Amino acid sequence: MTPTLKISAFKDISAFLLSTLQPQLDINLEIKYVKNADEAHQDLFDNNADIVLMSYDDTLSLSLEDKYSAILALFPIHGGILDLCGEIDPEANKNRIGIDTNTGYARALRSYLSQKLTPEEYQNLDFIKAGATNLRYDELINNQIDATLLNPPYSYLEGAQADPGFQLFLGDYQGVVANTNKYVWQDLDKRALLKDFMVSYQAMLQNLETNSQSTIQSLSDYYSISTDIATNIYNRLWMPNGLNVNFQFNNLQLQGTESIFSQDTNVFVPLKRYWILNQDLNSFYLDPNATDAFNFQPNTDNLGSLVYDISSVSGEIKGEIDDGALSQTNALFHNLVGFYAVENTSGSILDVDDLNGNGLVDDLLNPGDKGYAQTALRQHVNNFFLEAGANGDPSKNTTASEFGEVVLAGGRFYAPFLIANGGDLLVKSGSFEQAIAAFLALNPGNTGASLENFQTKAVAYFSFGAANPDASEHLRRLENNTFGFEDLPSIAGVSDYDFNDTVFSFFYRT
Repeated sequence: MTPTLKISAFKDISAFLLSTLQPQLDINLEIKYVKNADEAHQDLFDNNADIVLMSYDDTLSLSLEDKYSAILALFPIHGGILDLCGEIDPEANKNRIGIDTNTGYARALRSYLSQKLTPEEYQNLDFIKAGATNLRYDELINNQIDATLLNPPYSYLEGAQADPGFQLFLGDYQGVVANTNKYVWQDLDKRALLKDFMVSYQAMLQNLETNSQSTIQSLSDYYSISTDIATNIYNRLWMPNGLNVNFQFNNLQLQGTESIFSQDTNVFVPLKRYWILNQDLNSFYLDPNATDAFNFQPNTDNLGSLVYDISSVSGEIKGEIDDGALSQTNALFHNLVGFYAVENTSGSILDVDDLNGNGLVDDLLNPGDKGYAQTALRQHVNNFFLEAGANGDPSKNTTASEFGEVVLAGGRFYAPFLIANGGDLLVKSGSFEQAIAAFLALNPGNTGASLENFQTKAVAYFSFGAANPDASEHLRRLENNTFGFEDLPSIAGVSDYDFNDTVFSFFYRT
């Protein structure tokens, strides 16, 4: 059976691209051309589409205004290939301006017109919600609206008289991007389809750009337009603000759209664009001026030690978790996960209890040293903890909203730990602090589980194999910023080594 990708898009140049791409794919594209951006948004919310093509401004709106943390911008489609078409003449009562919704391109249009017109002229404009690009073009040529923003092919068709000043005003601008839902991306089967689509899409663009004559003819045939008009459209597609021929977002274009968005909404755009997929890192962030927080030292089979390194950050950071990662948790046990302070990327901790008896409390214990576990847990971060597991019961998983924004001190290193079966201690004690104390009272030496008691015994595991009672690795890197703990002891016939007993993704904003 041929796999299917569902796509929601506007009936503009995207229609030509998708129809050209379909015969080149081993995937069936089920394409829905939406009537407006609200419908596109709803398709994303309701998982009615695997890919939604819409303006980057709408991506910002969903992520930052609607607080929809699951949106993920996969790759850019085109920059600001927009033209203000029609005629605006307040003295002649030509003041009916067609927009799709109040978000998206409407922000850029309002910004331009507020500068071009006098305050009185601008106040007299009538902004009419007229739907998607093709619908607004029809209303323009039927004299139902006087002006609107259009992109190819409609900005080159009869009746689409363009205002050259708008392009100069717009400058660097990110237009349409391909979006998905983070939960779709975290479905490995669906991700494989998305990647196949993306690779084929890029190859198609390169072929269209290289073979100009055949592309011009295809445009002419598809839109039933003259060769001259098709040639003009072709030339426009490959301008700097035209089609994006690779998957790398242009920072200047992103900033151009973000500037207009912030001016219109008074919403600050964080430096860490956690709604964007960075193709190099395979994570949800694009920040050319920063590096990822975690320091992962791999051993074999993608196992290794994990330390979150924010030693170069001054002040405080606000840490967050991702619901999509936590949703991958599937554990028999009810587990607790927390952070503790370490002194370096090797996992050394301060010997605050002077366990080595040298009279000092500022020297170091290393993973594997006697007393490491209890000393580490006593230095846990008070406000950072996650519940997960309990035989896949989602009600036992901490959500991103419950986790909130956890404040961590900069200039430090942090590492995660898991207490297998620790969730029952939390339920009984009522707080994370009390659960840690209850664990240390029950298992002060952090002795390992056995065949007889592994289903009930609470045991702490760390991201450093030497610190674990079975001296085995209990952490796997699943994705670039997603990690999974194994909560079963490394005993033959017991551990399933699936590393999905608590899956988490932690990121921060300065």
